Amino acid sequence: MEVIQNCFNYMGSKDRILPYIDENLDKSKPYFMDVFCGSGVVSINEINNYKKLILNDACWQLVETLRYLRDTDQKDILKKIESFINVFELSKDNKEGFNLLRNFYNNYCFNPETFNPMAFYSLIMHSFNYNIHISKTNGFATSSGKGRSYFNDSIKNKLINFQQVLHDNKNKISIKNKNYAHLIKETKDLISKFMIYCDPPYLSSDDSYSRIYYLGKWNEEKEILLYKGLNYIHKHGGSFMLSNVMENNGQVNKILKAWSKSYTVIDIPLTYKNCNYQRKNQGKTREVIVKNY
Repeated sequence: MEVIQNCFNYMGSKDRILPYIDENLDKSKPYFMDVFCGSGVVSINEINNYKKLILNDACWQLVETLRYLRDTDQKDILKKIESFINVFELSKDNKEGFNLLRNFYNNYCFNPETFNPMAFYSLIMHSFNYNIHISKTNGFATSSGKGRSYFNDSIKNKLINFQQVLHDNKNKISIKNKNYAHLIKETKDLISKFMIYCDPPYLSSDDSYSRIYYLGKWNEEKEILLYKGLNYIHKHGGSFMLSNVMENNGQVNKILKAWSKSYTVIDIPLTYKNCNYQRKNQGKTREVIVKNY
């Protein structure tokens, strides 16, 4: 499988397990839904296998940025990124320039009415580990990635390839910003026609590795509600796939372990050898795919 890499570059992306996801998806369904889409990389890599695709995420800033990439000419996108880089003198080592852009964004671009997707994207490209951390007041809260993160040629090529696929297929891609439970309810009449993919927050992950989520802290109650939704999908003829961590550094997700016994569980081969963060412990880790077909 030739992988189209995500253009946001954050470490929680599914790039590294895309071949395992692809080979286990139910491609007999006409529609695909990515409930916690993040960068959208899973959907982009399945663009040719489904008639319609729905990308959903709780982070409205990420959703608006994906919509902008889908709907805007690539030349204009690159021009605006280069403009932010030049005006704020963004680079691998210019922490002050990053802080100036972050202040500009947090003063003028943080509301839906004034949101600037390319200011947001430019911040991500120069933030610590390319992380996205949104404050309670919608401000960009990640610190500078000085010495490590910047919009280099490799990321630029990822953006070009990713955006081209997104833009070329814009008529078959819908991008939503909804609560995952509401999204599933919305599609109940067509549920049997959907392949639904879920990559939710991980209960068993260290806080330093977990993605930032925007519906409040992920907890056991939300985990149980998600599994009830997946049971509903199964009961009404839809296909679902869940990627999750059954065990992380020896910490077991007991809710996932008990629920998944009703379905097919596939272990994903893992290695953290080349990851750019340090794991606090070295206990057993088990990443899995759970599917109902």
